[in-house]
Amino acid sequence: AAISQAKLGQHLAECAAAAAAERSQLQQEAAAARAEAAAAREAEESARKQASGAMAKLASAESELAASQSAREREKAASEEAKAALEQARAATEEAHAAARSAAAELAVAKAAAKSAREEAASSETAAVAAAKARADNALAIAKAEAEAEAERRRRKESIAARAETDRLRGEADRFKAEADWLRAEVERLKAEAERVRAALLASQAEAQAEAQAADANETPSEATEHDSFVPEPFDESPAQLSEAEFEALVRSRPAVVVNFFAPWCFWSAKLTPAWIAVARRLNKRAYSQSIAFIQIDCTKEPAKGLCQYQSVHAYPSVRSYRGSIHAFEPYEYGRDENVIWLHLVKLAAEAVVARLQQLPPEEREPYGLQISHISEDLMKAMERREQGLDEDWTDDALSTEEEVAEDRELL
Repeated sequence: AAISQAKLGQHLAECAAAAAAERSQLQQEAAAARAEAAAAREAEESARKQASGAMAKLASAESELAASQSAREREKAASEEAKAALEQARAATEEAHAAARSAAAELAVAKAAAKSAREEAASSETAAVAAAKARADNALAIAKAEAEAEAERRRRKESIAARAETDRLRGEADRFKAEADWLRAEVERLKAEAERVRAALLASQAEAQAEAQAADANETPSEATEHDSFVPEPFDESPAQLSEAEFEALVRSRPAVVVNFFAPWCFWSAKLTPAWIAVARRLNKRAYSQSIAFIQIDCTKEPAKGLCQYQSVHAYPSVRSYRGSIHAFEPYEYGRDENVIWLHLVKLAAEAVVARLQQLPPEEREPYGLQISHISEDLMKAMERREQGLDEDWTDDALSTEEEVAEDRELL
């Protein structure tokens, strides 16, 4: 509508400019007709003046005729001339009147043309205004109809999109509900699995304690007599709570220290604990426990928490063996069954004790005799079990049975 009004205004301006131009032309033509009429009046006045002169001449001729008979011919001639001049004057007057009438007619025509032009301009302006108004109304009606149609299309489109979004959200809600139901079922399953594992751990702890008690009951008197110079200390299965300084002192005082850094909340730490305690109980009865420390450290309690941070323990359980320095260690990457751990512990003890003996003069080696005896016995038993196909280690870094037995013989 605004564009139509602008176009209408532009058209009206053009029509007004055209009417003004035509009016100006008509005014110029009227002015020219007036100028011609004025010229005709001037010619008539000049003819009148000439007629007056002629009359004066006629009077002069008549006086001359009266004065002199001889001048009658000249008077007659003059009269003829005067008549001719009068006729000419009359003709000029008629011509002037005709010119005036023509000018008046032309002026009337010009006035009529101007009036007609004004009427046409007014009519054209009115018709143009009416047409522009009609076009504007039509354009406004079309724009309104198009706007309503566009609004209706948008409303329908938004309604369809809203329904689609509602359906999508309902689908998402159903999917989330299904996932929530699955997660609840999975939580229940994991709880049941945790209860089962906890029961299995308790059962394995009970079996380990029973096996330890049976092993204590089955020791022969001759073996006790042979090793009567070694008195085991009371066994304590609780974790060692060591500071950094205490841990460093322990590592420096023993040929080898094997540590299990664990966290009570860790599933795999809890699974390793029964086997670890069983191996520690077996080591506590052997003389080489004086050289080999086999401990576990709870990284969630002080002062051991600071020690675990200092040792950069980031995963649980982390099993490491230290030999004389806290700045270098060897990670344990073998099986975690009790007998497999015991096998690798005995071999580590053999290597560490032999290395310590090689550093000592012969006269200082005698106190290690009982430790060497116990290590030899345990190595021979481990060899026998491996030769029977027992205590297999299925980890990637483990040796075959033949390689393990050959290494044990070399250590013996």
